[in-house]
Amino acid sequence: MTVLAKHGLELFLFVDEYDHFANNILVEDGEAAYRELTHGGWFFKTFFTLLKRATGGTSGKLARLFVTGVSPVAMDDVTSGFNIDISLAPHFNGLLGLEHAELDRLFAVFGQDFAAQRPFIDACYNHYHYTRWCCCSAAGNWFGARSCREGSDETIQRRGLIQTMTTTPYEQDYHAWAQETAHLIRQGRFLEVDIEHLAEEIEDMGASRERELESRLGVLLAHLLKWRYQPERRGASWEATIKEQRQRIVRLLRKNPSLTAKLEEIIQDAYSDARLIARRETGLAEETFPLDNPYAWELTIGDHWPEAA
Repeated sequence: MTVLAKHGLELFLFVDEYDHFANNILVEDGEAAYRELTHGGWFFKTFFTLLKRATGGTSGKLARLFVTGVSPVAMDDVTSGFNIDISLAPHFNGLLGLEHAELDRLFAVFGQDFAAQRPFIDACYNHYHYTRWCCCSAAGNWFGARSCREGSDETIQRRGLIQTMTTTPYEQDYHAWAQETAHLIRQGRFLEVDIEHLAEEIEDMGASRERELESRLGVLLAHLLKWRYQPERRGASWEATIKEQRQRIVRLLRKNPSLTAKLEEIIQDAYSDARLIARRETGLAEETFPLDNPYAWELTIGDHWPEAA
């Protein structure tokens, strides 16, 4: 500070994303931890209190202090006296952004054609609309440098010109691939995710719930057939299996209610399997069991015990 004063220079301090970790604490650890951070004697509150003093009055050591972040919430809790505002003046629209002409030159440096990628970037990465005059201003729209870089990368990747950047191939080590994919998503590094295989896994998760429902219904219906057509072998084991499958089916549908839309089809396939299971486990002829499912849905999952045939 002495050197700056000697040469007649001023000190400007810019703090970007001041609230990043404070917001993380609010989301992940809850309001109590957040209030301790912003209202207690922690470094976070002390740090901004010192900055406020450094900019105040004639003895302040900082000529100007600029603090930016996602929202003014944390700053409002930490201290008062700062001018918390987003300027609505149109001439500030391009303060931290790039114009189309600048992007055209920037893309050319990397051997890319901005005109070819401009529609995609305009639609997905033009985030600097701070005022209603922005799109109509003489200066045109403004774009963040990082957003445009990501937009360029995503365009290239969508065209298949580069490979996904996950470390371990899906086919080589599924467990490692899954752990790395989860890490990339939590870090927000979506362009590096193996999208094709991830989409397949998500679809398979939904299909696995359908397969589970069909399997459990098959077991349940088979035991109901056995209970009716082979009453001399009824016992605690069959009873326990029927009760367990009913309970698990109800729970499965409660957690996955969209499966009810396909319930009729699933029951039909499950009953076809149930006849084969009942035939194998009872030794009775397949014709013994009805061709069509004799149990209404309410009887299947309710407290119903078929009478002997």
